[in-house]
Amino acid sequence: MIKFVVNGANRTGTHFLQSLLNDHPDINCYWDIFWQNDVTPIGYAAYRKQFGNDFRFSIFARHKVLNGFLDSHFAKPVGVEAAGFLLKSETAANTPAILKWFQKNEVKVIHLVRENHLMRIIAFELRRQKIMVGHARDPVKFTKICIDAETLLSRIEYAERELIRHYKRLVGIDVLEVKYELLIKEQDEELGRIFNFLKVQKMLDIKSEFYKTEQESPRAMIENYDEVFARLEGTRFSSFLDE
Repeated sequence: MIKFVVNGANRTGTHFLQSLLNDHPDINCYWDIFWQNDVTPIGYAAYRKQFGNDFRFSIFARHKVLNGFLDSHFAKPVGVEAAGFLLKSETAANTPAILKWFQKNEVKVIHLVRENHLMRIIAFELRRQKIMVGHARDPVKFTKICIDAETLLSRIEYAERELIRHYKRLVGIDVLEVKYELLIKEQDEELGRIFNFLKVQKMLDIKSEFYKTEQESPRAMIENYDEVFARLEGTRFSSFLDE
């Protein structure tokens, strides 16, 4: 059985991809089992509680518990050819022992990247303002947002640096990079690459339980688009704008 994770930063479409993979009969892909607010029995938060104070105060104990959790998690799926879960890049950065376990246990990483950092910032703002999320189980009414043009360049540059840092964390691991934009436009082709990476049969008509709610057009999403355009025009990030 192939072990894998769907890995990506917040607002890059990881839940969308996780849902697509789960529609394949030979793949089992759990949600973010390391999410700190996960109260289900299958999550890491529930697993570590049984170890009490030892977990909180001993680094050795933390690594032992983490390794035990991952061992037991990948032992559960049966009857599938590939099993995995969703792992946020932020979690990998805060808990590097997870990636060390991946290296030792030949876990494949499907790294989902959203190249247009402006669109990712828009997704953050939509979520922060509780307007909507990028993918939802039910259709959502769209509302435009305002973006702070003064801080926009620094936010994009920060996102760029974070992505570079994460690439370095993945050294030594078998990684397939998937671009979110291509996954949306050419879903069958990109899923075909992923299925080949996971060594499962290629299938068409794979469906997600989520609707895409965002439009892939900054002009359609931003109320003060003219300000944002003026801020990014002439910079190396101008390609993020509508032409």
